[in-house]
Amino acid sequence: MIFLPEPSLNSCPQSCL
Repeated sequence: MIFLPEPSLNSCPQSCL
């Protein structure tokens, strides 16, 4: 999983591939 710069990194955001 790739976590992109988002306010919520504790989970998989919409921009998580």
